[in-house]
Amino acid sequence: MRKWLRVERSKLFSYNHVNAKHKKIDWILRITTIIMILLFTPVVMMTGINNLNFFINPSSILIIFIIVSEIVRTVMERKYAKNPNAYKVTLSQLIFLCLLLLTLYTTNFWGLI
Repeated sequence: MRKWLRVERSKLFSYNHVNAKHKKIDWILRITTIIMILLFTPVVMMTGINNLNFFINPSSILIIFIIVSEIVRTVMERKYAKNPNAYKVTLSQLIFLCLLLLTLYTTNFWGLI
């Protein structure tokens, strides 16, 4: 997909912020996710995973963080990236990730249900 749209490959395990605004939003999301995980982990440990709402589960918080983070990256690339096709690659990766997670969740891959 990157070849077709002529988008440079980003470095593996790097932040790749588009601009300072994207960096600030990304770090706000990261800190909020860490705080939510730290707050909800004791609840999970006390009540057990079967009695919980889906959104309180720490693994669900991480999945939601990844999806929201990629949506923010897509929007920032759409508005501010030098290459106008960069957001299309990120969007296609996000769609693939959502389909993969949906498939894993509906087939009870992790044994969560």
